[in-house]
Amino acid sequence: MLFPQLGPEYYDEKHKGMLSRMEAAYAESITINQSYWAEADTDTRFEAGDQTLWNDLYGNLPSNRRRSFNFNRIRRVVQMISGHQRRNRKSTIVTPVENGDAETADQFTKILLWIHNQEGVLETISESFHGSLVTGMNLLHVWMDYRGDPISGNIRVDNCHYNAFLIDPYFRKPDLSDCNYIWKRSFLTKRECISLMPAHVEEIMSLYGHDNRDGKFQYMPESYNYGMKNLLTYDEYYYRDYRTQKVLVDSNTGEVMEWRSTDEDRMREFLQLYPEVTVIEQEIPSVRLAIVMCSLIMNLKCRIGRGGFKVLYVVYAMLSTCITVGALLSLIFLSLR
Repeated sequence: MLFPQLGPEYYDEKHKGMLSRMEAAYAESITINQSYWAEADTDTRFEAGDQTLWNDLYGNLPSNRRRSFNFNRIRRVVQMISGHQRRNRKSTIVTPVENGDAETADQFTKILLWIHNQEGVLETISESFHGSLVTGMNLLHVWMDYRGDPISGNIRVDNCHYNAFLIDPYFRKPDLSDCNYIWKRSFLTKRECISLMPAHVEEIMSLYGHDNRDGKFQYMPESYNYGMKNLLTYDEYYYRDYRTQKVLVDSNTGEVMEWRSTDEDRMREFLQLYPEVTVIEQEIPSVRLAIVMCSLIMNLKCRIGRGGFKVLYVVYAMLSTCITVGALLSLIFLSLR
């Protein structure tokens, strides 16, 4: 069955359509992503100095050809590059463009510095950079946490390791503007899930932890520990979508502005005041989020950004100028819109 955990009363046609979309995305990209997970797992074990990896790669060799001890010559190279990044990392600043307001830019710079100091963002960036040196790619996840501040929320930045996300394997741009979906999985307790989704207390308390073994994300350690029955799967599925939006176009200056209000009277007054402005309807790209706990959709209508995934994720990928673990085995800004 496609949805084995819960009964039919928990699903409507829209939820079934979203779950089917997630299953189709998983089936479409799991082969390529799993190949990457396997290689990244091997790289991680090499960097950690796993002494059993040689036999896993080459099987049971004759005793005269076995390598009883492996001397780790990879970690020092990785630590050298990672340490150089930590020693020379820069703070995030905001600079005005095209004669913009310098005072406003300074205020935003102070806000970013406060967030960096409060949340340890620079350390998270260094952690993600180190992970990209070992496995080839890590993600920085930028999200809003409303638990401490239910009105304005707090900006959080997390490092997503290679085995915690499934990504569209056909993206090409480093800012993820052409990425169609990202599926991120976490394992949380019921109390943690309730703190994130306080409006769904009854649904969360009715879920069972032993239902979180669905055969996905096989390289996460929680997927193998069947004794941890108090953990629930917390899936965040970000996907690109399009919406029809009214856009104001000034025929004299060529300026374009999106009309976000739904008040038609205000629009008519605006057009009467500025007759040179015309209204057109245009398809606007956006990013939507579906939150799923143990195959139960908790949030489906949330639109969390415009444009591409660079609003949400920053890729720390293997660059051509960096030496990665995989190369050694054969011879190795926080972008907010």
